[in-house]
Amino acid sequence: MPEIWNSGIWFPFLVSGGVLFAAWSAERADLPAVKTRNRADVAIGASLVLALYALTAMLNEQPVTVSVVLTGAIAVAIWAWWDPSPGALMVATAAAIVGPLVEIAIVAIGAASYGDSTDGLAGVAHWLPCLYFAAGAVASRLWAAIARDGL
Repeated sequence: MPEIWNSGIWFPFLVSGGVLFAAWSAERADLPAVKTRNRADVAIGASLVLALYALTAMLNEQPVTVSVVLTGAIAVAIWAWWDPSPGALMVATAAAIVGPLVEIAIVAIGAASYGDSTDGLAGVAHWLPCLYFAAGAVASRLWAAIARDGL
C-alpha cells in the first residue's frame, strides 16, 4: 500500500471525508453561529489546525499532561476564535469523540500504528481528541464560509 509520510494513502481521504461530513452535517443542522466566516477565515482556520497537527510531532517525548494541556488549550483557543457558539462546541465535541474512536479502530485492525511514546490512549495519542476538537470546531462553519463566497 502506498504511503504519505508513513500513513496509508487512504488516510488523508478518510480524514478529509470526515471533515467534509462534519461541515455538511453542521450546515444541514442549521446550527446558529456567533461569528460569520469567509474564505480567508477558512484558510486561517485550516492553517491553525494544521499547525496544531505539526506541533504534535514535537510532543512525542513530552509528559502526557504537557501534551494534552498544550494541545487542549490551543484547540479551545481555535474554537473560541472560530465560533464560540454551542453549535460549534457540539460539532467539535463530537469530532473529539468520533475521530479518535475511528483511529482506535484503525489501529486495532492493524491498518495503522502510532509510535511507542504516543500510543497511550487505546493505541493512539493522548492529544488526539484535542486535535479533532480543533478540526471539528473549524468544520462546523466551513460549509457556510465557503458557500458564502461562492465557488
